Amino acid sequence: MCGLVGFISFDKREQLQQHPPGALACIRHRGPDARGEFAEGPVWLGHARLSILDPTAAANQPMQSRCGRWVLIYNGELYNFKELASQLDVPLQTQSDTEVLLEGIARRGMDFVKQCRGMFAFALYDRQQQVLHLCRDQLGIKPLFIAQTGKTLLFASELKAITGMAAGLMDLSLNLESIKKFLHLGYIPRPATIYREVEKMAQGSLLQFSAAGLQRQTYWRLEDVVRAEVSASSEGEAKQALKGLLQCAIGSQMISDVPFGSLLSGGIDSSLVTAVAQSVSASPVNTFSVGLENKQADESRYAAEIARTLGTQHHTLMVSPKECLDIVEELLGLYDEPYADSSAFPTYLVARFASRHVKMVLAGDGGDELFMGYGMYTWASRLAHPAIRHTKALWPPLLKRMSPTYQRAATLFEPVAAQDLPAHIFSQEQYFFTAAEIEALVDLPGSSALPYTNALARSLSPAEQQAFFDLQYYLPDDLLVKVDRASMANSLEVRPPLLDLRLLEFAVNLPEDLRKRGGTTKYLLKEVLYDYVPRRFFDRPKRGFSIPLQQWLKGELRYLLSDYLNPEVLKRYPFIDSQKVQAYLQAYLGGKDYLYNRLWLLVVLVYWLENHNHAKT
Repeated sequence: MCGLVGFISFDKREQLQQHPPGALACIRHRGPDARGEFAEGPVWLGHARLSILDPTAAANQPMQSRCGRWVLIYNGELYNFKELASQLDVPLQTQSDTEVLLEGIARRGMDFVKQCRGMFAFALYDRQQQVLHLCRDQLGIKPLFIAQTGKTLLFASELKAITGMAAGLMDLSLNLESIKKFLHLGYIPRPATIYREVEKMAQGSLLQFSAAGLQRQTYWRLEDVVRAEVSASSEGEAKQALKGLLQCAIGSQMISDVPFGSLLSGGIDSSLVTAVAQSVSASPVNTFSVGLENKQADESRYAAEIARTLGTQHHTLMVSPKECLDIVEELLGLYDEPYADSSAFPTYLVARFASRHVKMVLAGDGGDELFMGYGMYTWASRLAHPAIRHTKALWPPLLKRMSPTYQRAATLFEPVAAQDLPAHIFSQEQYFFTAAEIEALVDLPGSSALPYTNALARSLSPAEQQAFFDLQYYLPDDLLVKVDRASMANSLEVRPPLLDLRLLEFAVNLPEDLRKRGGTTKYLLKEVLYDYVPRRFFDRPKRGFSIPLQQWLKGELRYLLSDYLNPEVLKRYPFIDSQKVQAYLQAYLGGKDYLYNRLWLLVVLVYWLENHNHAKT
């Protein structure tokens, strides 16, 4: 796991020559083990390496192909690299997947990436043709940002490196349209970033840049994964197939030349990943969990009990509220653009803890989206019910007269266009602003809506549509971003075996009642888990590690409301209606606790604006 940064320029090469040292320093945390550079003609490539496979210097990057034509910098892991290597029939000089990727493309062309299973982003330079190729993995697990000006293309693993190289080369302007989407979703969905001139490269895509310009190609689409026929005809068949896929995916992702472990929260997904990993491991797997001291709903004790049952080498870190509070402003700046997912707190803390012991961990990301584990899927079905659909207008005024618990649900019944409903349900499950609230709050161009496709091989139920929306947006643009930045800030690689492409295709095409049966979410996943861990460990509400942000904004973090949401500060941002903000603030402090995430969104936004000199003076 590593960091990439570079440029190719046919018109501003001399202006960019000063940037390599600073650009590499920006991503040093992503790869503290080695740094390398390649400069020739119009291109400069920089690489910071976190050594996981073949940690010898022979596998450092940039790496040149045997024929000398191609130069590669690469961030990620190919889990099937040994299989691919056996097919190449070429003597390899290292034990790394980097060389397999490089020689595979050198011999078979860019179509070789279609055979790659893993997480990756890479830049490949063709010295003969003076062409740069960029590629991002099928699900967007690893990041890649790009910015083009004239005949120059900048790219990097993190936005901060792009902005550093852009200084003096292009003026970066605030992407006002992305702010609406942020207020609706809590993150900025691709391809947008907070800057109009910088974009997130699409997952499953290839870019080619030369003196002739930029060309784009899509080599994989999530929409194509949905098939007309289901994955299995019976529960027994489905369970056996799922178990086999899990063993294969997790086994392949345990390949490492350095110590590794597994994140174990005590929930369904991390417990299953850990259980399967331990079942195929010759020695106890290192497991890691964090708990919040003095928190009534702390689940670290469940994780410890599961670890004892499985026989792992377990490590628990209990953190105080002060330790969480001490990293608030660090996290606000970690993501380089407004990002409001407060689950970044525990993710960062457990990554920091695990990195003291190992360099790579397995995690359970993707289980909720693939096996319908969120409450929003129930809401999608509920809102589609004829009795609810035909009486929607009656619910908001009724609920708004009830207690705050019911008041917060009122917005779910607001009328929205069918194509906007998945985003609306997601937004309101997270207590974010509705599209209507955003129009009243900010005077900005664009829309908070997201394009949602349901042009698939088969019709999906409302709950399946909601899960598919999450796979399209929430997973790649929020959850995987959270994990990448939080882990790489601590020089830790996180692998998500539940997002193995074969497992994903199987899960997406399961009959709905095997993913969610009645009130039981993740039904089939749980049935496999219970073959490893007793069912009784999970007969409890799902909580996980979460910070009490709702309470802290009234207590320890109230200074953030005072510092960033006061009228004097907001005066510098005339597109925000300060009076509306004060109304939300007073309602929250007056007892409407469910407004806390709306205020958190505003704090995160204004904090970013203040710290990136975007005030209108």
